[in-house]
Amino acid sequence: MRARRHTGSIVTLLLLGAACTGGVEPETRTTTAPPDRPLAGTVVGPSGIGSDGGRVVVHDLATGETRPIGGGGFEGRTFVNSVAVDADGRHYVVADTALGEFDPLFGGEFESRLYLLGADGAVERIGPPLPAVGSLVGIEDGVAIATACDEESPSVIALDLGRPEGWRPLGPGCVASLSPDGKHVAAAGQGEGSRDRVVRFATGEPGPAELLVDLASLEEIGSVAAIGDPRVEGIEWGARWIAVLV
Repeated sequence: MRARRHTGSIVTLLLLGAACTGGVEPETRTTTAPPDRPLAGTVVGPSGIGSDGGRVVVHDLATGETRPIGGGGFEGRTFVNSVAVDADGRHYVVADTALGEFDPLFGGEFESRLYLLGADGAVERIGPPLPAVGSLVGIEDGVAIATACDEESPSVIALDLGRPEGWRPLGPGCVASLSPDGKHVAAAGQGEGSRDRVVRFATGEPGPAELLVDLASLEEIGSVAAIGDPRVEGIEWGARWIAVLV
């Protein structure tokens, strides 16, 4: 089951040293202000929820202009939820197809699949469905990294694009980000006892997950942001920092 809700809240960014392997001392910053310098670059992502939710768009941060890519995209009961671009500039998406009655805001029962979106508008389905509803994390060295947000055992999974026969587990998590070199994943789970912890593990063979931070142990989260029950809502791994949205 997938439910999509968007609620306003104080934005708390927890910054972790991206290269650290232990003894993490995160820096916590809380902000509701816009960036203090002009934005540049582009953002690729889903067009949104509703009748146009099956398209992928490119948004220019400097001009504010948005344009669709890949032709008409998906139609009917299939909605793009995440996009990743590989080293050759090809756009991969994970899209959700409704299996029964659903509400665009409150969800329903969906099946998630990986697709390659061609520049001519062609859509190629790749491999089997994800084990559970999830999102695409990234594409690295011919491997797709995604999440499968099963309520009992959410996991980060991988699919070899050269032989897309089945998804294999990498480690626990439902919210995740790929490291810039593609060798590690930072992830947090969902539900009791896992949504407040960020762990790291390799993208190769399954191995132990290393705890990066436990939000429950950080007094700054409650005192600065007035968050009584901190949960990880997003992770972004940059060159120097791992930013955690709480």
